[in-house]
Amino acid sequence: YVAGKLTINPAPLTVKAIYTSIIYGEEATNNGVEYLGFVNNETTDVLEFNDLVYSYTYNQDDAETRKVGTYNILLNGSDVYGNNYEVTLDNTGILEVLPFEIKISTESDTKVYDGTPLTNDGKTIEYVSAKALPYGEELVVTVVGTITNVGTTPNNFTAHVDNSYLENYFFNSSLGTLEVTKRPIEFYTNDYSTIYDGQVHKNEDYLIRSAEGLYDLVTGHVYN
Repeated sequence: YVAGKLTINPAPLTVKAIYTSIIYGEEATNNGVEYLGFVNNETTDVLEFNDLVYSYTYNQDDAETRKVGTYNILLNGSDVYGNNYEVTLDNTGILEVLPFEIKISTESDTKVYDGTPLTNDGKTIEYVSAKALPYGEELVVTVVGTITNVGTTPNNFTAHVDNSYLENYFFNSSLGTLEVTKRPIEFYTNDYSTIYDGQVHKNEDYLIRSAEGLYDLVTGHVYN
């Protein structure tokens, strides 16, 4: 007889960087690697390797490759091997860059209707993710809320960041409210008397004032 040959081939083992997230402006980092393919509850004890070297498609020195988004974590370690495993380094591990958070609060305000716009440019700005913006970038915030007629409206703002993309920032806003209230006005007529003459009489002698004596009609407005 001819003896058969028994061959045991190495099992495939994949090494991949674990998902890692950082905030826009932070240096690239990693959370180590995961091993996919160990058999019989074996661990890295059966492998022999020098330290893995991590690199990234993320690059802090380039505005295009440091934007908020996902990048690959690349592995290099040619000396990673195990007698019973065929080791593959998977370079599809994810480094996600998350937006830098900024909290912006605007002031509230109120007034009685006077025909002119109500605005209030008061605001507070808090950098949540760090004490300052990264890369020397500058934030410009303009409060634009306005209301003229009776009612309410949020005291909105616009924002942009010089030398950066706006999507690199998350604005956590707390908006104040602008409110215009009705102008209190009362009409007072003077006494009127005459001798009966069979005709229709009208008393058009009146006075306009507020209940508190503070408000007249807004300039340019007339009563019909």
